[in-house]
Amino acid sequence: MRRATERVGDERVAERDAPAAAFEALPIPERRTVPTDQPTPVVACVQMDGGRLQFFDRAEPQRNEDDTFRREMKVSCLWSMTSTVSTEDPCPQLPKSFVDPERMRKMVREIKGFSGPDSLAEDQTEDSTEEPRIDDRPGRPKPLARSVVASRRTVEAFGPLLASEAHQRRFAAAERQAFVADGSDTNWGVWRKHFFDYAPILDFIHALTHVDAAGMAGRRLKEGWGACRA
Repeated sequence: MRRATERVGDERVAERDAPAAAFEALPIPERRTVPTDQPTPVVACVQMDGGRLQFFDRAEPQRNEDDTFRREMKVSCLWSMTSTVSTEDPCPQLPKSFVDPERMRKMVREIKGFSGPDSLAEDQTEDSTEEPRIDDRPGRPKPLARSVVASRRTVEAFGPLLASEAHQRRFAAAERQAFVADGSDTNWGVWRKHFFDYAPILDFIHALTHVDAAGMAGRRLKEGWGACRA
């Protein structure tokens, strides 16, 4: 089973790398052209982030600085979307899904690992009487198609893989383009090199987790939540 899995995995990696190598071999002006066998998205959105996964190499098992077998991976989602152009912010107020204290506590723990109580039932506010829907907000873009690029390679190798996928998806011809990432300079290095003409957008969720951590620092639960909302 292991040998079969490795063989199929090697085939998939080669299949993924071939278009990226062909894209890198193109002259720079030709990289701005688009294939003709794919639909052109109205809105092209590239989202990039890093993560961790358990990886155990039987031939050379090595633990990292945390004495675990976790290794870094890089993942990107490429979205084709539609949305209505607006001269004003279609959602000027923070959506209710982000002022629900129970949901925020869970989200912050999952993303950043910040400590906190398992339940805020005793401190529920009028905004959390029922579970809010994440997509209930005006002006939300409508996703049409998504592809995913992921790798354990260095960011220098990951960038061309991502640029090649965007090329195959005809993102260069989209009416509007966006690159979404958290504050890591690694992510924005990929933007500067491969997607510099895309509108740079800070990942709102990651920013919100830091606001939550700052609001809760040195405060009791109810007082900290009030500071976060302010």
